[in-house]
Amino acid sequence: MNTRPLPFLITIAATLLFTTNALPQEPAEKTAKSKQKKAEPKPVSLAEARRQAELLHEVYSSTLQIMHRRYFRPDSKTTIPSKALDDVFYRVSLRSKVKARWIAVNARAMSIDHTPKDDFEKKAARRFIAGDSSYETVENGIYRRAGPITLFGSCINCHAPAPMNQDVRRFAGLVISMPVKPEKSPKK
Repeated sequence: MNTRPLPFLITIAATLLFTTNALPQEPAEKTAKSKQKKAEPKPVSLAEARRQAELLHEVYSSTLQIMHRRYFRPDSKTTIPSKALDDVFYRVSLRSKVKARWIAVNARAMSIDHTPKDDFEKKAARRFIAGDSSYETVENGIYRRAGPITLFGSCINCHAPAPMNQDVRRFAGLVISMPVKPEKSPKK
């Protein structure tokens, strides 16, 4: 059985390509020097961070849903889609300084690592339950965006098993973080 379906691999490749190419590139004259030492990705503007985080959220969310619908079956030995994406999150973070992680919102966390860890994540979870479509903040040069992930059929079997109320819409969350350039204050 093929445990890494072609659409999944294509999505990973597209995500890595986007993340690598979306960050500022060095001028051609610096290319030779950058091969000698690994260049650190530079912070982006807040507007660019928002654009990237929204796009990454859509890529990760869509990949998760497609993998669940087409490839994951509870009786199979395949990797759980969200766990496979944890590996993608890790690889993307190595190249781009963009971090992503899942958080539990109003369904059972399948890993203690997915429990909201700080005030930002806890507040994001509360806001998704209230109906907000995203939550963001900028602190200490880091832009953080959280967005809800709707849990559908095969997700609900594990995340909200009976006797949980099956009529309540269930969510997880996806938190994306990246460094941003300091914004210039307007001149007075």
